[in-house]
Amino acid sequence: MSTESKKILVPIGFSEQSLKALEHAVIFAKEMKARIILLTVIEETGFWKRVFSAKTDRDEDSYRDEVHEKLKAVANEMSEQTGLEFDTMVAKGVPYEEISELSESLGVDLIVMGTNGKPSNMRKKFIGSNAYRVVTMSEPPVITIKGTKEVNKVDKIIFPLVLDRQSKQKAPPAVHYAKLFNASVMVVGVSRDKEEAQKLQPHVNQVVKFIKEKGVNCSSEIIRDNGKSRVESFLQYAYENDGDLVMIVEEEDEPDMAQRIMGNEVQKMIYLSDIPVMSVTPTPAKYQSMFANW
Repeated sequence: MSTESKKILVPIGFSEQSLKALEHAVIFAKEMKARIILLTVIEETGFWKRVFSAKTDRDEDSYRDEVHEKLKAVANEMSEQTGLEFDTMVAKGVPYEEISELSESLGVDLIVMGTNGKPSNMRKKFIGSNAYRVVTMSEPPVITIKGTKEVNKVDKIIFPLVLDRQSKQKAPPAVHYAKLFNASVMVVGVSRDKEEAQKLQPHVNQVVKFIKEKGVNCSSEIIRDNGKSRVESFLQYAYENDGDLVMIVEEEDEPDMAQRIMGNEVQKMIYLSDIPVMSVTPTPAKYQSMFANW
C-alpha cells in the first residue's frame, strides 16, 4: 500500500476568493493529513504582467520568477501558521485546462478554488467560468468558494437530492466526508408540488437509510420551491439550517441527468452559493464496496 501523502490542489490568483479557498483547503488538509499544492496559472493574455509590473519589456521568465516568489511567500507564511506542508507550482496557459491536467498528472485528491460568483459581464464570465469548467473537466472532487461565508469547520453537510433512479449512488461520497469530519448529513429534496414530493420521498428515505447504516448522523426534509428555482430554494434552506458544505454528486453513467444538472443547476449552485460547494463525480470502483450488503 502506498504511503504517499494525500494532496490538495489550490489554484491561487491572489484574489480574496482564492485566499479564502486556501483557508478552506487548510481545514480539509488537517483532517485528510494532506499536503497542499499552490498553483498559479499565468494566462496568455498578459494579465499577470499588468498585475506584477508596469514594465512591459521584461521577459517571460522574469514574470514567472516574480509570480513564483510571491507564491512561495504565501506558502511559507501558511506553513508557519498551520504546520502543514506546501508545494508551489507556476504554469502557463488556460487556467481551467492547466488545473484539470495538473490535478490528473499529480494525482491530487481534492481541488479547492475560489470563484467570483455569477458573471455579470464578459470579464467576470471568463473568470467565473474557470471554476465551473474545472468542475466539469476534473476527476477529483472540486470545492468552490465564493468567499462570503466564514467556515472554520465542517459540522453539517447539506446534500440536495433530485428525482432519479440511482439515488443511492450519491450517498457514499457524503458518508466519506461526513466521517472525515464527524459531521452530520442533511438530505434535502426540493419539489414543485405534492405529487413530485410523494415520488421523491422513497428516494430520500433510501439515501437516509444507507447513510445511517454507515454510522453517520443523518436527517432529511422535502421542501417546496415556492415559485423559486430549485437552487434558490435549496440554498435558502441551507443558509437557514447553518450548512457548512453543500455536496453535489453526479453519476458518470447517467449522461442525460448529468447534462441537465451540470449544465444548469450545478452551475447556478457554484455561482450563487455563499456556502462552499463540493462537486463530486464518484468513481464506481472507489465506492462499490459500500453497496455490497445494501
